[in-house]
Amino acid sequence: MTEDGSSDEEFEDAATTLQTKLFDTDGYSQEVSKGLEVLQNAVKLVITNRYVEAEAILRDKAKDSLYHGVGYALIVFIQAALSFDRESIERTHTNIQQALELCNKHRRTTNMWGTLSGMWYGKRLDGYSVVELHAEVFYAECSLLEALLTFLQDESLMSFIRAGLKIRNCHSMFKQCHSWLEEVNTTSSQQSATSPAVIDKHFVSGVHLGVGVFNVVISLLPGRILRLLEFVGFSGDRILGMRLLTSGYHSNTCHSPLCSMSLLGYYCVIAPYTGFGAYEDLSIPSDILRVQLTEFPNSGVLLFFSGRLALLQGKVDEAIAKFLRSIEEMSQWKKIHVIAYWELMYCYCFLGNWRAAAYYADLLYNNSRWSKATFLYQKAAFLLMAKRGEKNNPPVVGNDVPSFDATDDEIIEMMKKVPTLKQRIAGRSLPIEKFAINKAERYLQGEAIPLCGLEMVFAWNGFAVLEKAQHLAKLHLATVWECVTSTVEAKAGNNGPTDDHCVISLMQGLCFKSVGRMEEATRCFEDVTASAARLQHDHYTPPAACWQLGLLLMEEGKYDLASKKLEAAKSQYKGYTFENRIHFRVHAALSAIEKQRSHK
Repeated sequence: MTEDGSSDEEFEDAATTLQTKLFDTDGYSQEVSKGLEVLQNAVKLVITNRYVEAEAILRDKAKDSLYHGVGYALIVFIQAALSFDRESIERTHTNIQQALELCNKHRRTTNMWGTLSGMWYGKRLDGYSVVELHAEVFYAECSLLEALLTFLQDESLMSFIRAGLKIRNCHSMFKQCHSWLEEVNTTSSQQSATSPAVIDKHFVSGVHLGVGVFNVVISLLPGRILRLLEFVGFSGDRILGMRLLTSGYHSNTCHSPLCSMSLLGYYCVIAPYTGFGAYEDLSIPSDILRVQLTEFPNSGVLLFFSGRLALLQGKVDEAIAKFLRSIEEMSQWKKIHVIAYWELMYCYCFLGNWRAAAYYADLLYNNSRWSKATFLYQKAAFLLMAKRGEKNNPPVVGNDVPSFDATDDEIIEMMKKVPTLKQRIAGRSLPIEKFAINKAERYLQGEAIPLCGLEMVFAWNGFAVLEKAQHLAKLHLATVWECVTSTVEAKAGNNGPTDDHCVISLMQGLCFKSVGRMEEATRCFEDVTASAARLQHDHYTPPAACWQLGLLLMEEGKYDLASKKLEAAKSQYKGYTFENRIHFRVHAALSAIEKQRSHK
């Protein structure tokens, strides 16, 4: 199984190979041609911020037309997923069920012998019509939407089990469809003379979208999860996934925009948060955005991704401008504003403008239902950072810079409210909420919780941005130094200061690493790992420091030592906050080492 990335040229070569081995048809019926035309127009309307019009051209025939029904289900799913609104989720469930019924209506029906034969030998491609093939791939796509919606709709353990089974079934359907494409490639388009199969580019791109997304997502998972998934039939090859998505992006079909959004989502959002972004080529999303923004210069979604790309390049001010413009352009779809609020919140964290960050945390708290405990804790933490840092870093003021303020008593009230907002999903609370609640309760007990805002930056892998903006990293290093000089560094006996010391040393090491002071960073991280046995609360700091030591060894080209240190970060520490996040990032680093070794 391959774990590493690939170049742009490899993607283009793969796309060409995959497409030239397949054949198309011009013999669409009027119903199919019209349905595809409306579906593609609706997707373009969504990209150009005209969501109301997109819904309007799909809604009337959503119960009767395969293409209208699938397109409408996709649009309402996106709205429900972003809003977390219970009523929207219920309506979306109904729309997806209608789309699935339409897909079933157009799928190939088989008798009992055909069903048994398919279970044993797999379904045969012979004799499928264009509509039947479209219905197969649309059914798989809508099944995936239904499974994902189940996670949002019901927080019970049984709900998660049902959703997992649906995703497995969906994965199997995409694999079946992909096997048909391989069958066509193998036979070089030589089909049965009596019942020729008709493969068209919309079906092909739909298969590439589904199989591509599954392969990319599964390949990101840490080894312990991946081994379990492979045991039950899942597998992940990131190079194959990227090739298929790139092929779909270049196909000029109804799935092309979704393939391009999947690629942008991976490079600009998923890879950076999971740690893979440090090893990816940003010229690929840059090329996609250059082409897409030339055609759709005012697209709110594309402007959002453009802002994310600027942020990953360390251009924080440019990113803020892109996110603000994204919000302005998406006036018809205010529910999607929350994703831009989130990015703006952390942009101002990077700038050290904690009051502006608190302003956007407050907007998220009031406008999103995802995790109010996290939003409220972030607001309180950013305000604490602002109050503690005003001596050396006065707040930025101006008509174009938002700000939020609160008294000490109001911050205490926020911290008191955080534990009351805890959610439970499948009987368990979100790890980030556990962290926020633990910190809030410790603050109320009189603990200092130093650098609480920078801790949240670390939680979302934000130091990867500061490494690209060293002038901002220096600003935060000054804040950390102030904290070092004002905090009693107890080495034993007093649990609170020992935990505080490890948090401060970890943040200091991350800042040193961001500005290129590697020896000082190493000493900070080693100090943290040496203090592991004395910690009472912040048990995430030693494995995080161990992971960072592995990265420092990687930068020196000491791959054997780096691998040992990274494996230690993965295996020597258990049951701490951010464990899954650190395992993802360790997995990314180990994959990068494997890639470097293979290129020697």
